[in-house]
Amino acid sequence: MIDITNITLIVCVALGFALGILSGLTPGLHLNNFAAMLLALSPSLINLGLTPYEIASIIVFPRTLCWGLRLTVKTLRHSLEDRNPVLRLL
Repeated sequence: MIDITNITLIVCVALGFALGILSGLTPGLHLNNFAAMLLALSPSLINLGLTPYEIASIIVFPRTLCWGLRLTVKTLRHSLEDRNPVLRLL
């Protein structure tokens, strides 16, 4: 059975995912802007029923997502620049 706490955590992670995509597509909008806004709004969000853990998941998830995507792109770009023809097939 899915608990309401798990559903709110999933919604917070999905919101963090959307903020990560939005900050990646919008020039000049960085994840630090969203982190500052969420920290400023955190007392109001806690009054609405979110836990600090859920607020932190909104902040941490996009950073982890961006780090993983950048690592993947750098790895693929580096392997394509190598002279080894086997690595170019990947």
